[in-house]
Amino acid sequence: ARVEEETDVRASVSPSRALGRHRAALTALERAEVLEYPRVYFAGIGAKKVQSKEACGSDNHGYDDDRGDYVMRKGDHLAYRFEIIDELGKGSFGQVMRCYDHKMRRTVAVKVIRNKKRFHQQALVELKVLEHLRHKDQKDEHNLVKMEEYFYFRSHLCITFELLSINLYDFLKNNNFR
Repeated sequence: ARVEEETDVRASVSPSRALGRHRAALTALERAEVLEYPRVYFAGIGAKKVQSKEACGSDNHGYDDDRGDYVMRKGDHLAYRFEIIDELGKGSFGQVMRCYDHKMRRTVAVKVIRNKKRFHQQALVELKVLEHLRHKDQKDEHNLVKMEEYFYFRSHLCITFELLSINLYDFLKNNNFR
């Protein structure tokens, strides 16, 4: 469920207002976490949320599985902005989710890196490469998937991309790998 509109053009509310209106629908951890965000665009009200644990063990309050992947719940949020629609794919570095960006009002792909140091380090290298490519192709002349932004959420590095109609593997397969 969307957070109710306020004066903000992009339909966000302050964290305290979101907390006041939706306290019962947020988990105990979210009630503290939401206050760390400047604006709330979407809070996953009505989603089957992970019931977070107070103690933070190796499973990141219950938000990670045994591989360190984020436990995705359709209809829940990422960073009180992105609504999780479904999983687009999963790989050794993490998973990619189709999400609706309630701030920008469009569907995007969000790559959520596994919560393990070695994957985080490699993802930082990937970020540098993506930033370099974005800087070098400002006129959009080189058929590259565009990284839009990145953020951290519940100890996971998340990278947003424009959502393309097909992934590279399926494209190559449809064209007999040529």
